[in-house]
Amino acid sequence: MSQYVDHRPAWEGVPLTRDALSLAGDDSRSPKEVDLKLVWVLDAGLAAPLVNQPVFDRRGNLLGYPDLLDPVAGMVGEYDGVDHKDRDRHRRDVAREQCYRDHGLEYFTVVGGDLQDTDLVVKRMLTTRQRAQFLALEQWGWTLTPPAWWPRPEPLDARLRRLGLAASLTHT
Repeated sequence: MSQYVDHRPAWEGVPLTRDALSLAGDDSRSPKEVDLKLVWVLDAGLAAPLVNQPVFDRRGNLLGYPDLLDPVAGMVGEYDGVDHKDRDRHRRDVAREQCYRDHGLEYFTVVGGDLQDTDLVVKRMLTTRQRAQFLALEQWGWTLTPPAWWPRPEPLDARLRRLGLAASLTHT
């Protein structure tokens, strides 16, 4: 999409499209994660988070894929929708939160309905960030560096090309 817009600089709406594209990403797994990221960036004024990036302990064990991650502060944000109310799912969510906290990550959760109250969500984000540790990289109990055996994810562009879904850019 960025390439398409780059070739149409005089078209109406291009500046707005560029602004929207600066907020876009390939890694969100649900519309509510996108909404949460937009509150994070636009309303809370925080730097764009990493989205669904694998986090490992220092021995190379996968801790999880936080919805949103501020790697500077050591802060995780999660959106738990209605599918998280099931007893077993909720137990896994609580265990995941404890695992992140045990490795030095500060944590907040937003649930269904919370996103309708932007001030509430912003306050939750900012107070969580105030509690975060802001340690030097070597002091964290976690890392974003995958172990050697970890499979490298296929970029979205490559996946679309492999599936024959990538449209070729036309310069008209």
